[in-house]
Amino acid sequence: MSAGVAHNWVYHSVMIRHVKLEGRIRTLEPLRVGMGRSEQPSAVTDMPVIRIKELSRGLEVPYIPGSSLKGLFRSAAQSLARAAGVRPEPCSGLSKDNCMVLKRVDGEQLGNLVDRLLRMGEFQRAINTFADSACLLCKIFGSPTYKSKVSFIDSYPIDDGGQLVSVPVSVKTGIAIDRSTGAVFGGALYRVEFVEPGALFTLSFTIHNLPNYALGLLSEIVELLNEGLLRVGGFKSRGFGRVKFEKVDIKVRHHLPISGSEEGLNALDSYDVPVMVKRSEVCDGLLVYSGSEAESLLKGLREVWRRYVSSTGKS
Repeated sequence: MSAGVAHNWVYHSVMIRHVKLEGRIRTLEPLRVGMGRSEQPSAVTDMPVIRIKELSRGLEVPYIPGSSLKGLFRSAAQSLARAAGVRPEPCSGLSKDNCMVLKRVDGEQLGNLVDRLLRMGEFQRAINTFADSACLLCKIFGSPTYKSKVSFIDSYPIDDGGQLVSVPVSVKTGIAIDRSTGAVFGGALYRVEFVEPGALFTLSFTIHNLPNYALGLLSEIVELLNEGLLRVGGFKSRGFGRVKFEKVDIKVRHHLPISGSEEGLNALDSYDVPVMVKRSEVCDGLLVYSGSEAESLLKGLREVWRRYVSSTGKS
């Protein structure tokens, strides 16, 4: 693969394309995104959901932090990429389990080598070294000293018209089980707060400069969420967290001709494949894919990801 062409999309200083996915998240089961245990013994629940206060109306509502969605997508992407045998082997992105710490180039830790090259002013060599050595997930979701190319926006509860609203929240009482004996664990009564099924939340995340196969990996995760094979929040093994993405629009801005046109998204490197789906409309310079066009685009991106896996993975 030609380094110059292959690594263009890895840069943050070059604007190639932006993709924005917008829609709604509907809760199909109880949803718990928590803030840890309450310190107040008089509280209705000792495991409250996380909330935010809207100052103009004083409305306090539960929400889904963008960091929670990013963590879910990052973890799912790692599982999918590892199962497919993608190389370099994907890391978890955690502080001591990321490519900058784990990978070595010519006997030197990748992070140290990149930092040294940057201090020496060898920016081209630094980015090429990172691009050649870091795993795909570090390039998508970021790693120490490298910014994520995907930004997840906090999700807030809304009504059918898109206005911020309060949503029903309930409390469930449970007991912990001692795994060694199968009996009730002494003193392990808990009260967990959750958002009731049927609530609507906003959905929005933006993607900068990713090739189609990386977009296809994200599309695979969207599909797994819609199929109920991935869940959001805590208590997933206890019947919580199943959601569905609704009314999804995909908005694309091509900053350079190499990115694509109204006919679709071009390949960004030699591993990539074009996805040709015409947009539904143009709004403020953005190509908007809605309804069946959005579904076709997501499906086409998933096919590119699967082709990428078959050509680069071990399986």
